[in-house]
Amino acid sequence: MDAIQATDFIRKEFNDKIVIIAITAYSFPDNSYKFKESGFNDCLTKPLNSMDLKEMILKYTAVK
Repeated sequence: MDAIQATDFIRKEFNDKIVIIAITAYSFPDNSYKFKESGFNDCLTKPLNSMDLKEMILKYTAVK
């Protein structure tokens, strides 16, 4: 099972509210769109920057 299949399974069978962030080596803009279309909440590219990861975590955990 790849990440897209796993995300689809999680969304349909387990939990549709959990935050799923793709971390990928593919940095083309259309790849980010593909991940979001596949059910991911967001996408980060490698090499992973620790500040970007921190901002992403805060984005999805901040009290609204």
